[in-house]
Amino acid sequence: MKQGELITDGSKTTVSVASPPKSQPDARMGFFSGLLAVAKKKGEGSHQDFGVLAKIHVFSALPLLIVSAFLMQFGFGLQRTIYNNFVGQELRLSPQLMGLNESIREIPGLLTVVMSLITARFAEPGLAGATILVMALGLFLHSLVTGFPSLVLATLVMSVGFHLYSPLQSSLVLSLAPVGQKGKMLGQVNSLIALGALTAMGFVYFISAYLNYRAMFVIAAAVAAVGGLFMFLLPSSGRTGQRKPFVFKARYRLYYLLTLLSGARRHMFITFAPFALVTIYGTPVKTIATLLVVSNILALFTRPWMGRLIDLLGERKVLVFNYACLASVFLGYAFLTQTFVLYALYILDNLFLASDVGATTYLDRIAPHDDISPTLAMGGTINHISGVTFPALGGFLWTFYGPAATFLAGALLAVLSLLVSSRLPGHGKAVYEH
Repeated sequence: MKQGELITDGSKTTVSVASPPKSQPDARMGFFSGLLAVAKKKGEGSHQDFGVLAKIHVFSALPLLIVSAFLMQFGFGLQRTIYNNFVGQELRLSPQLMGLNESIREIPGLLTVVMSLITARFAEPGLAGATILVMALGLFLHSLVTGFPSLVLATLVMSVGFHLYSPLQSSLVLSLAPVGQKGKMLGQVNSLIALGALTAMGFVYFISAYLNYRAMFVIAAAVAAVGGLFMFLLPSSGRTGQRKPFVFKARYRLYYLLTLLSGARRHMFITFAPFALVTIYGTPVKTIATLLVVSNILALFTRPWMGRLIDLLGERKVLVFNYACLASVFLGYAFLTQTFVLYALYILDNLFLASDVGATTYLDRIAPHDDISPTLAMGGTINHISGVTFPALGGFLWTFYGPAATFLAGALLAVLSLLVSSRLPGHGKAVYEH
């Protein structure tokens, strides 16, 4: 019981009020239900603890987020590095089944908004930690795969965790980064993502002679799980945790268009540029791997630099220049035949991926923070819609009109992105005060 005061006609009367019983966690609660309950409890209580959490300097939380993102990406990068060898050499899947599994892997990306309906009431740090742990479970399930059905299960579990986490990472960075440094922080985190993937490649190179694929999947799961646990140490933002499940507003139309066009252009290039290098110019697999390694190493430096450039000049100038260069990259693949030039253009395209954070920082400038995470989730779904449809269109163009038609279509997408970017407000305008 606790006492309260009731004042009536100037007199004070002491009354007793029964305290609500404290809920006790159910010891039989399932593992993931327990994680989500913790996340929800953290979100519901965050408004009470915000006075304490507000005293925590953002730079004490950002390292936790960066370390978590690095470890998660190491686990994911390790899986992607050994995946093709695993399914080809050990499982001996046919090309048809391998392609089918890749299509299945993208389904959770299309359902990002639907999954946000389920998870809208949970605080972002706890939810991010839970989703990384789900991804880690999927990585572990890869070590138990015996055939195509179990591979599909492992792929789906991993993909659900990964696609749920992706918009949360950007939202958390934006909430922790100081005003005027959001693009820089996004660039730095993306740089460490590249470093995590690069570290995974090096790990495979040096340790593959001593460990089999299944053991490496277990290591990937363990490292990613540690990254997920780090997320639970992040302070809550002070909101109640009852976030909007999804947001689709006319005022964010330029963000949606940029996301759609960016996803279409990116998937067109990553699908058909290496395909052209291999099938038309006979580029060996070691050369393709070298191009990827070089791209990741350079990305460590260019991604933070691109983020700082966005903070300094604004999204419009940087994105217009970016898409003008990318249109030139597609035109090069349509008309040039010198392989060393095509190699350079391949690396250049990967470097310009860093400027995609401009769409995210633009959203942060025009939207209240409560809209950012669900809008990023909507953007993820839009991105995957383009990722599913435009490669099919590119394949149709290649088959009936030749490879030049596919790359000319990519150049057109880049030009459309340039036109949309030119409509963004100037630097420092349309700022939403968070």
